[in-house]
Amino acid sequence: TKRGEKGKEQVDIETPVGSIHVNKDLSANDTGLPAYPGAKISEDSHDHKAVTVNIDTEKFGLKVVAVKFETNDSPETVLDFYRQKMKSLGHVSECKGSFNLDVKNKGQEHEVRCEEKPDQTELMVGDGNRHRAVKVQPRGKGSHFELVYVQSRGERETL
Repeated sequence: TKRGEKGKEQVDIETPVGSIHVNKDLSANDTGLPAYPGAKISEDSHDHKAVTVNIDTEKFGLKVVAVKFETNDSPETVLDFYRQKMKSLGHVSECKGSFNLDVKNKGQEHEVRCEEKPDQTELMVGDGNRHRAVKVQPRGKGSHFELVYVQSRGERETL
């Protein structure tokens, strides 16, 4: 672990076959989605609030960016906000549970499935190698939500 630019905590590992980079100081903008008005970075102390993981090898690459937030607004209000914002990125899929994104064949094939779970709704938009998701759950009188960006690549592509 080291301190990078502007004191950000990060890990960088370089090897002959690839590299791994982890950064824990992010904002909503790093996911390509806007911040929900008035939301605060989650204060859940036993879990990471934000992280980006970038794995880059000759054969494949994977980048995941996730940021957790909380707000006093209801889950439905948060979902309505992101349904509207995500429309500009393509068709928005909704899951009353959790999406499972399988990347196969060195990043060339993607399969998205919805696994039903109570008290959780996810929105997802994307195609090919890039997906953005919002996971919203009730928390007390408000909501806890996560913004996620996933990008994968095959052997001849770049992240």
